[in-house]
Amino acid sequence: MSSLVTSLIILILIIFNSDKLNLHPTINVAEAIPFSEYRNKIKTGDIIVLYNSGFTSSLVRIYDQSSATHAGVIIVENDKIYVCEIDFHTYFSSDVHTSDIDKFMTVQRCPYIGIIPIQKSLPIRLSDVEKINYKYDLTLGFCPLPGRVHCTMLVHRILSWYGIQPLNGAAEHETTPRTYYADPSIILLDYNR
Repeated sequence: MSSLVTSLIILILIIFNSDKLNLHPTINVAEAIPFSEYRNKIKTGDIIVLYNSGFTSSLVRIYDQSSATHAGVIIVENDKIYVCEIDFHTYFSSDVHTSDIDKFMTVQRCPYIGIIPIQKSLPIRLSDVEKINYKYDLTLGFCPLPGRVHCTMLVHRILSWYGIQPLNGAAEHETTPRTYYADPSIILLDYNR
């Protein structure tokens, strides 16, 4: 029994130290531009990509071989920026939701975000999000559950409604944070600056 416990402890330590062990790509924070300089360029429909840390995020980064861990869609209304997303924090409540970007970033574990600008603003509004009724896929897409979606599937569906597909042409069930992280138009931002 003790060898099993030891193995689990070693595995957990490896996952938590995956950055230092180079088990997945990382972002170059020196390339990040201040969010405050880019804020007024953000529009509805832009994709937000996150680079979180923590156990679940490390698992996603190792499995996906990407530094990105989460994605959502930006909605700008009345000069305020919101993030439309689905995540495990809301698994037992309303799954698809929006948060003001300031509130959204307070629960993130990393101040760095990527923005993938789209060509023109989409007509989606906050009130439209209330009509989206998807349930979160707790398997994070590793073994998709029927009728459930994870973050990048939600992004794919919303953009598809307006005829926008991922740069690499990935089908909905193939989208992962890497799908968006690999987009060459991504702009790395430091939210704290």
